[in-house]
Amino acid sequence: MNDNCKIKISDVPDAYETGKTKEKKNLLFIGDILVCFSVGKNNNGNFFVDFSGRDYYVASELAKRYNVYFFSKLPLNDLGNFAVQAMEEKGINTSLIKRGGNQMGTYYRFNDDSGFCDNQKSSFACAKTYEFSYDETLDGIDMVYVDLATAELTYKTLMFTLKVFKKARERHIKTILDLRNDGLLDLNIVRLNAERLLKLTDCIVGRISDYKDYLYFSDDLKEDAYKRLLTGKYGFTEIYIEEDYYNTVNIL
Repeated sequence: MNDNCKIKISDVPDAYETGKTKEKKNLLFIGDILVCFSVGKNNNGNFFVDFSGRDYYVASELAKRYNVYFFSKLPLNDLGNFAVQAMEEKGINTSLIKRGGNQMGTYYRFNDDSGFCDNQKSSFACAKTYEFSYDETLDGIDMVYVDLATAELTYKTLMFTLKVFKKARERHIKTILDLRNDGLLDLNIVRLNAERLLKLTDCIVGRISDYKDYLYFSDDLKEDAYKRLLTGKYGFTEIYIEEDYYNTVNIL
């Protein structure tokens, strides 16, 4: 049990270092950005293209309080250039994005707000572990953040995420894993890999239902879930309970 573990429910700690000079903390965000295709409810025959994806939205929100460095890979073409520009306009630092490959992941949004994504063959999904310089990437970084769905996208993304988390742990950099599932993951497949990441994680973000899924809580746990989290085997230093996915900026 970690006696110093803190459970926070929609808490908003100061994003700045304490001391005489207040500076934003540096957050490395492992993620992918998608091209979104939609028609809109009153399209008048028009077809809309924009950038989307949970990673893009959450990183944009976190950039309001942190220096966010996006760790990813994008194609070296006009589409990749526009994606970089879109992130920079949101205040996201893109200097750590590798360029190469030919494809970005896509998201298709329908009029009823449903949709699906196809990103298994994006430049990010196909990136190889040796393409990244991990020690240089982590220089000056205070926190590393990844969504489990992103880490689990392909075997390759899992491998370099594990390597980033391991290197971060060695350098005493806080590692943050977002467990909020939203039905994107097959729990029977990912639990083993989630276990590997959880062992390298300092802070977890999720709903109580997600904690039950990944930490093997019984379905009847409610308030007791908090106590069970504290006595878990992973040694988390911080636990955030947040039901709203896009409210991440108000948690970390």
